[in-house]
Amino acid sequence: MANCLGDADSKGTRMSRKLFLVASTVVATMPLLAVAQTSPEMNGTLSFSTTVTNGDAQKSKQTAFNFVSDIVFSERFSLGLDVDYGRVNPSGTDAPNATLNRIQLEPTLSFGNGSYVGAYYQYASGAISIFSVGLESAGVFAGYDADKWAVEGYAGRTSMDLSFGGGDMSASNIGLTAFVRPTDSLEIFGHAAQANLRDDAGKIKIFAMGAQYDFDSGLMGYVAAETVDFGDIFGGTGSQVAFGFGYDLAKWTPNMRGTVTFEVARNHFEGGMNNNAVTIGWLIPIGGAKSTPLSSVARTARGGTRAPFVAGVGSLGCV
Repeated sequence: MANCLGDADSKGTRMSRKLFLVASTVVATMPLLAVAQTSPEMNGTLSFSTTVTNGDAQKSKQTAFNFVSDIVFSERFSLGLDVDYGRVNPSGTDAPNATLNRIQLEPTLSFGNGSYVGAYYQYASGAISIFSVGLESAGVFAGYDADKWAVEGYAGRTSMDLSFGGGDMSASNIGLTAFVRPTDSLEIFGHAAQANLRDDAGKIKIFAMGAQYDFDSGLMGYVAAETVDFGDIFGGTGSQVAFGFGYDLAKWTPNMRGTVTFEVARNHFEGGMNNNAVTIGWLIPIGGAKSTPLSSVARTARGGTRAPFVAGVGSLGCV
């Protein structure tokens, strides 16, 4: 993955500032670790997936690795860790490959009554041929989980370093995610977020929603839809509707682990560009985590990726 070619000094200063924010939150919660468990517990999901896209202009194949986890040190303190990698290979054309990497840290403090607060630091980088972009995002979040329903909001900033002469850009971000769980098997969720670019350069807006139902047989089904408005500066709007299902292999034989998934999606981009995408994935749960699709627009609908630009690019046919 190519590195961004922005100003190293200013970029390093910004990164240090964001890392200091996360580190300060960790240090502030260190007294809670005195009552932590003997060893931390990890709950998370590993995802491996392949997506074949057949579009109006070209075909492509995408491979992706996603890892989402919570490292639980005590009833009060946990650390979220996300790692994503995706590579898109166009077929039958001279178009270059594209890659996207992302890592996110989320120290979280829980209060025992369902409420929690935390901070996040995220770095994402993407490259197509000699062009690359790096996005640093940091901020705070707070939420409340009442079992049958949950809500969470976040606020932060994103800075972008462009390698192809576009200079630096920045944006303030705000987002809201909500869950409703009418039964133990059904979960309905939605996410809305907006990024306001510096100097009134425009806005990026995301709205997504979805639902997942888990059957006793080990089968689960889900549907999700998303609309992303990148504004004039990023080329208009895009939307996606996805349907998928998964099957827990352990229900077939105890020697198998994980859930296999199959998803069909339809993408539409402003200007009449459309494509269809088929994704086959393998989800491996860790600890007590629930298997949910990670290389899918359903992840965005769950509020799984902070910063609207990263979430939008990541779900609309890239990673």
